[in-house]
Amino acid sequence: MHPILLKLESHLWKTPRLQCRRRLFTWLKDRGPLAALNVCPAAAMASSQRKGLQTRILSPAEQEKLKRDQALVSPFKQQKLEKEAQKNWDLFYKRNSTNFFKDRHWTTREFEELRSCREYEGQKLTVLEAGCGVGNCLFPLLEEDLDIFAYACDFSPRAVDYVKQHPLYNAERCKVFQCDLTRDDLLDHVPPESVDAVTLIFVLSAVHPEKMHLVLLNVCKRLPMSSPEKGSLWPEASPAALDLYSAVAALQSIASPRARRVLKPGGSVLFRDYGLNDHAMLRFKAGSKLGENFYVRQDGTRSYFFTVEAIRQTFLPPQFPACLLEFLAQLFVDAGYEEVVSEYVFRETVNKKEGLCVPRVFLQSKFRKLPKGPAPAIDSASL
Repeated sequence: MHPILLKLESHLWKTPRLQCRRRLFTWLKDRGPLAALNVCPAAAMASSQRKGLQTRILSPAEQEKLKRDQALVSPFKQQKLEKEAQKNWDLFYKRNSTNFFKDRHWTTREFEELRSCREYEGQKLTVLEAGCGVGNCLFPLLEEDLDIFAYACDFSPRAVDYVKQHPLYNAERCKVFQCDLTRDDLLDHVPPESVDAVTLIFVLSAVHPEKMHLVLLNVCKRLPMSSPEKGSLWPEASPAALDLYSAVAALQSIASPRARRVLKPGGSVLFRDYGLNDHAMLRFKAGSKLGENFYVRQDGTRSYFFTVEAIRQTFLPPQFPACLLEFLAQLFVDAGYEEVVSEYVFRETVNKKEGLCVPRVFLQSKFRKLPKGPAPAIDSASL
């Protein structure tokens, strides 16, 4: 950031009324008379964005790099990373505090559902941000729309503490809690069918691919949280038996008409995450690969890079036999969900430190839970 902007930011932060000074500084920096100080020529050329159904085509050098880096991290280390996932994210926030991610002011622009789902002006909306981090999406959304109440949760207890310490945190407008979305039941914190929209923004990529479907089931359906693990009521079982249990439990959670959900009928699931062939994927060094499109960073946190096909398949638990796939797809249709759109978002982002424009690829999807249909009519002749 330009020294003049840094000095101005320091001065504004000493004045009263935090919300007003934040808006003033953002306007001065991004759109006001000082905007030119914060934009280099390379950044000006990189301001465009486009969308498409096919991911970015790699150059021959990039293809060669991915072909060379095929060695996987050992199973022992992978198990250790899974076991210490929460610890690694807690250490990440301890090192970076609230300074790593930028505030996301593009949420309502990319997801117009956060505005258009109102039936009348001034209607109160309820949003669940699953994986809120330190509030980079939460607080801009609450600032922009005063008629939103938000539930927000994160895997890291430290991140949740940072959200609660934020100057804009208001318990009357948001409820923040720690939650492992693959294990903990959201219904312990969020009333059933009370949420108009659920956001999954850069959160599923941090979850092991074999557990992603558990997050979606937790958001959309009540997932039985008892599982055959140490300390539970279930006896020791073989891996095949565990897969069978998981399949049966998930099927019951999907198909049961009494299953409760946090998402209202007609509500939306809004997804955005890293896409295949994103620049960040190509920066991983040899020895960082955990699986197909799945990598570990030096700090132990992990990242998955999605394709359109992968996000669709995430709704189908990976341990299900192939013969069940058609049946499960029909179950989701019968349960009242539809895919609105899934597309890649391409941006040219400037790396100011290195003076480079790098190609970013994100996957953006929207799913909608269909409204409840009318109750079936009763045939008096059959009584």
